[in-house]
Amino acid sequence: MFSLILRILSLPLIPFRRYLPPSPPSPLPQPTNPPKDNNKSSSSSTSTPAPLLKSTAMYVYLGKLDWKPYGLDETFVITLPNGPARAGDPAYLFSQWTKDARGAQKANWFLNLVVDKVSKTASGDDVFTLKNSHYYSWEITTQKVYGELKVTMSNPNKEKSTMTFNRIWKSESQTPSGSLRIWTGKINWPSYATNEMATFIVPEGFGKDKPVLAVWQWTKNGEGKPKNPNVHVAKQSILSSPEKTVKFEYNSFYHVTCTWQQSTERLAVHMKGSGIESNVSQEIGDFALAVHLDRHSHDFSPPESAPNKAEVELRLPQAQPSLSRIQAPMPFPKGLVDTLTHAQAFIDQAGYLAKYAEQRFAALDTDLHARDHQLTAAETQIRELLKNRDLLLQREREQQEEVALLKKLFQKEQETVHNLEIEITKLRKKIAAGDKHDEDDHRVMAELREARIELKRQLDQAEASYEKAKAHIQGLTEQIQKLESKIFLLQSELDVLRKRNEDLTKENAALTDAKRKLEEDNKSLQEDAENARLTDEKAQGNITRLTQELRKEADEKRKALDRAIKKDRELLEAHEENSRIEGLRSEDRSELLATKLLSEQYWDILKKQKLLHLIKKEAPTQVAQK
Repeated sequence: MFSLILRILSLPLIPFRRYLPPSPPSPLPQPTNPPKDNNKSSSSSTSTPAPLLKSTAMYVYLGKLDWKPYGLDETFVITLPNGPARAGDPAYLFSQWTKDARGAQKANWFLNLVVDKVSKTASGDDVFTLKNSHYYSWEITTQKVYGELKVTMSNPNKEKSTMTFNRIWKSESQTPSGSLRIWTGKINWPSYATNEMATFIVPEGFGKDKPVLAVWQWTKNGEGKPKNPNVHVAKQSILSSPEKTVKFEYNSFYHVTCTWQQSTERLAVHMKGSGIESNVSQEIGDFALAVHLDRHSHDFSPPESAPNKAEVELRLPQAQPSLSRIQAPMPFPKGLVDTLTHAQAFIDQAGYLAKYAEQRFAALDTDLHARDHQLTAAETQIRELLKNRDLLLQREREQQEEVALLKKLFQKEQETVHNLEIEITKLRKKIAAGDKHDEDDHRVMAELREARIELKRQLDQAEASYEKAKAHIQGLTEQIQKLESKIFLLQSELDVLRKRNEDLTKENAALTDAKRKLEEDNKSLQEDAENARLTDEKAQGNITRLTQELRKEADEKRKALDRAIKKDRELLEAHEENSRIEGLRSEDRSELLATKLLSEQYWDILKKQKLLHLIKKEAPTQVAQK
C-alpha cells in the first residue's frame, strides 16, 4: 500500500476536488479552515484541513518609523500579499525618511523583500526574517493571529529599533484573485500636506466593487497633530475601461478619481475635498508603480516562489516495505482520474493523519522540552530548597542557642523583676510613710509659711527701720562732718591758745624772775630805803601798779585758759557723741546682719520645701519604671 502511494505521488497531478471528508481531529488546536463558497456545488463545499492548502489572504499593516535621527515618527506601511508568512513569500515595506543620510528631506523608500527563516514561538506566533535588504535587517514577530506585527529593525552596527504595527486591512477571501498593484508617490494638499508620502493599493486588481486602499501622511491634521496617518478603504466604481486604460473612482470623505495607463503602469490621481474643503479640487500627481504581483488565479500551476540553489544530502530508499499489502478485493473506481481522485483522497487522509501525528509529535516534543525545562527548574529549585534547608537548619540551631540564651536572660529578668517587686513593696511602704511624713511636712510648711509671713513683716519693719536708721545715720554723718570741722577749728584754736599759754607761761616765768630780781633789788633798795624813802615810795607805787597790771593780765590769761578748757570739754563731748553715733551705726549693722541671716534661713526653708515637693512628685514615676 505504501509503495502504491509513493508511485501515485510520483505521477504528475492536476487540480481536483475532494469528495471524502477528513477524519475528526483530536483535542489538539487545529488551523482554521477556509470559508465555504456558495457558488460551488454541495459536494465541493466540504471543509478541508488548512495545513494542506496554503492560505493566500492578504494583510496590510500600519505603524510608525522610529529610526533616529533619520526617521522620526513617519508613517510606515507593511504589506504581506500572501497573508501568513512562509519562506519565499514577498513582503513590501514603504515609508519616508525625515532626513536621509544625504540630507534630503522626506525622501520616499520602498523595499521589496522576501520572507526567510520562519519559526514558531512557544505561544504559537510566527517569527520570520526578511532578506534582500542591502543594509538593514528585519525581524518580524506576529501577534494576535497576525492582528499585529512587532518589527525589529537593525543595522550592521547592531543598532536596533522595535516598532509595533496594527493590521488595517485583510482580504475578505482566503484566495483573492486578480493582480496586486502598489503605487507610491507624494501628496500635497492645502493646509494639511506638504510633500508627504502616499501609497495607493489595489489588492485584487481592477473591477467594480473591488477594494482599493489609500494611505498617506498629513503634515498636520485638522486637530493640529503632526505626522498623522490618513487611511481610506473603499470599493472601486469603474467609470470607463478603454483599451490599455482603467479609470475608477471611490468616495471615502474625499472623492478620488484614478486613471491607470497600462503602457506606463502609472496612476494619475485627482482628489476633491468635502465639507469645508468642498471647493478644493486638484491633481495630486502621477504615482509610480512600486510592485505588481500576478496571482495566476486561473493558471493550471499554483504560484511558486523563486527557486534557490542549495546543497542536499542523498540517502538510499528503504528496500523493505513499511506497511503490509492488501490482497483482498478493493472498491476501485473505473478510470484513471477517478482512481487517482480516490487515491488522492486516501493520500489526503494519510497526509492529514501524518500532519496530525506531526503536530501531535511537535506538541509532545514541545511538552517534553517544557517538562525538561520544568525538571531542570525543579532540580534547581530542589537544590535551592536543600540549600535553604541547610541554612534553615543552621538558623534553627542558632535560634535554639539563642532561645537557650534568652531563657537564661529570661530567668535573670525574672529575678530582676522579683527584686524590683520587693523594691516596689519597700518603696510603697516608704511612700506610705512618706504620706504620713507629708502631713508633718505640711504642718512644718504651714509653720514655715507663718514664720515666713512673720519674717516678711519683720523684714518690712526692719527695712523701714533701716531706712529710718539710714536717714538718721545720714543726718548724724552730716552732724559728724560738721562736728569734725568744728573740732578741727577748735583744735586749731586750742593749738593757738596752747601756744599763747606757753608764751604767757614764759612771760610769767620771766615776770617771776623779774619779781625775784625786783625783790632782791627791793632788799637792796630797803637797805637804801632809809636813804631814799622818797624814791622808795615812788618805786612802791610803781610796783603796786605793775602788780595790778600783772594780776589783771594773769586774770585775763586765766579766763582765756578757762575758755580753752571749756572748748576742750565741748570737743570731748562731741567726740563722745560721735562715738555714740558710731555705736548706733554698729547696732544698725548688727540688726541688718541678723535680718539678712533670717532671710537666708527663710530661702533655705523654701528650697527644702521645693525639693521635698519634687521628691514626692518623681517617686511614683521611678517606682513604675522599676
